[in-house]
Amino acid sequence: MKNIVTLFKEQSFKAKLQFIFVFGLILFAIIISFFLVHKNESIDNIGNKENKLLVDVVKVFPKDISLNIVKTGTVEARNYISIIPEVSGRVISVNENFRDGSSFEANEKLFKIESIDYQLNVDKAHANLKQAETNLLLSKADSDSAKAEWKALHPNKKVPSLVARTPQLEQAKANLKSAQAQLEDAKLDFSRTEFSLPYSGKVINANVEVGQYLKSGSEYGKVYTNQSIEILVPIEKEYLSLFKANSSKAKIHLSNKVSVNGIVSRIGLNLDEQTRFGKIYIKPNKSMRDKLIPGTFVKTNLIAPQEKGLWKIPNSSLQDAESIWIVTKNNTLKKYIPEILSIEDDFSIVRGTKKEVLVVTSMVVGASDGMSVKYE
Repeated sequence: MKNIVTLFKEQSFKAKLQFIFVFGLILFAIIISFFLVHKNESIDNIGNKENKLLVDVVKVFPKDISLNIVKTGTVEARNYISIIPEVSGRVISVNENFRDGSSFEANEKLFKIESIDYQLNVDKAHANLKQAETNLLLSKADSDSAKAEWKALHPNKKVPSLVARTPQLEQAKANLKSAQAQLEDAKLDFSRTEFSLPYSGKVINANVEVGQYLKSGSEYGKVYTNQSIEILVPIEKEYLSLFKANSSKAKIHLSNKVSVNGIVSRIGLNLDEQTRFGKIYIKPNKSMRDKLIPGTFVKTNLIAPQEKGLWKIPNSSLQDAESIWIVTKNNTLKKYIPEILSIEDDFSIVRGTKKEVLVVTSMVVGASDGMSVKYE
């Protein structure tokens, strides 16, 4: 240090000025550099404290919820019945309810075939039965007489079947049974001249007119029963597990003011090959089935059994139609993908963590897991 001081004193005035200028410039640069570093640190600290992302949140609680899923269904008739008379003959009367689009009641006479020939067959069968009964009595009397005569001549011997006229007696019994069967058959054909069905329903088409000759075994129309009416509802496969046959309820809306209660009767086992949708069949209440017309579309509400621990979240919280942002206890973002069960107009029902959480309801552009946020 002493050498530097001595050397400085020995310098000329101009050299001393140059030395002082360079030394001051270096000192100034050091001071400025220290100030800038300190200022940047302060700005970063302020930014970290004041530039946190502001988000809107809602507190979501787990609830016990019965899902109500709205779907469009199609009214169908499970099966159709062909009108096929079992006897032939000319039609002598047709019920006005046996017309296209008409309704009929159970056991209501739809049309009548001329029955005189079948009545004559019944009368003949009665006569044959009387004759068979008489022949049986005569055969039995002959048999008894033959047995008595044999025993008088051969008291200790068994009566041979031919002597006792047993074959003739059995033949008479068989003829009687045949006559009885023929009578029942004739009565059955006679009863079939009046055509009816054991259930109520509606006529799709009818081709029967008075004077027309009908052949047994030929088709002359088609109907469906009210009992066969059901609603087919295509539904996403994710929903199938929510419903149970014969226990899950449903409501069918015929109009804004008229609705029909029903129950899920069946759940299809196979998915549609093109849409990958499953099938749910709804059985409407018996008293309202006649108001449902096959082929029409109806709005349905499928009501699933109550499930515990579900979240009801605003639709605005769905960031990309499937995920949501949750605010953690440390005020940071955490991405979560819940199982969406139902999407309504304003809210969605999802399976979550079954815990109370803060869900972000505002759109968060460029957010990432762990990002610090603030909310009011």
